[in-house]
Amino acid sequence: MRDDNNPAEKSKKKYSFVERILLLLPPTIFLIFTFAIYMPSSLFISNIDDFALDYIKIVPLIALVSVAVLVIVYINQKIILFICITCI
Repeated sequence: MRDDNNPAEKSKKKYSFVERILLLLPPTIFLIFTFAIYMPSSLFISNIDDFALDYIKIVPLIALVSVAVLVIVYINQKIILFICITCI
């Protein structure tokens, strides 16, 4: 039997697709910038003398990894959405 006065049932909110995307956008941008763009770029540029490649040749790979991370996050958005909501 359903209890309309139960606060646990009232607190569960159904998010639309657009709301989910907007809720996930800030942590996703932070994740992608930090782990897929900043860290590899920082490691490469700080050790540029140790690599035989130019940085410009690494940029497409960094962009590809960034897009892959974005796709993976939005495919698994229910898991990430749960993590975001529990941390707030």
